[in-house]
Amino acid sequence: MPPASTPVATVALPALRQRYHEGRAALWAQIGSWQGPARGIHAPLRRLARLADDTLRQLWRQAALPPGCTLVAVGGYGRGELFPHSDIDVLLLLPEALELEAQPAVKAALEAFIGACWDVGLSIGSSVRTQAQCLHEAAADVTVQTALLESRWLAGARKPFELLVCALIDALDARAFMQAKLLEQRQRHQKFTKTPPTRSSPTAKSPPAACAICTPSSGWPRRRAWAIRGTNWCSAVWPRRSRAASSRPTRRC
Repeated sequence: MPPASTPVATVALPALRQRYHEGRAALWAQIGSWQGPARGIHAPLRRLARLADDTLRQLWRQAALPPGCTLVAVGGYGRGELFPHSDIDVLLLLPEALELEAQPAVKAALEAFIGACWDVGLSIGSSVRTQAQCLHEAAADVTVQTALLESRWLAGARKPFELLVCALIDALDARAFMQAKLLEQRQRHQKFTKTPPTRSSPTAKSPPAACAICTPSSGWPRRRAWAIRGTNWCSAVWPRRSRAASSRPTRRC
């Protein structure tokens, strides 16, 4: 006889909601009243992400999805930090052989999981894809590629997540990626400067003077490239300019 599955300890949604809201309120208050050094703010931001991690994992266990499904954090949330009021972007990674339209029970379980996330107060941005669909979307849209490059396993099967990361790394063209990000940044700045002030919403990413998290001028793309294949972003985008600095010691970002 097959071994009996381990029973999942369930938590009622109202109790989970209260626990999440209380923890989030305390961390928001700590972040809002922060007066210490700027580097110190990363600690409560990481704790806020861990609070979301724990809540999502509990909901995932209770969803009882079939083996082979994986819950992945992507985008800024994938980096393990979460700012107040930021979206919690997640990927529901499905096995290639799973046809949702042919399995209404699995589709209903996924919809119930997403609904439960909103019920407890998690402002999630969710996508449901297979590995092949992820690679296709990443190749067609640099914004999707950027989000997937900073993915992080949360729950479910680990192997599909590891295979996805390997496939993304193999498909990464550092020079093309950085050129696409530079173009994306210029288009964003151009759109912002041409938008009347009454129609523009406050954002830290659009103004030309902004220090956006997801722009090439920030450090995370360089750190990520170094981690996955030792790529030097400057040499990838400006090869001639980087030759003059090639004799100097390389600084790890």
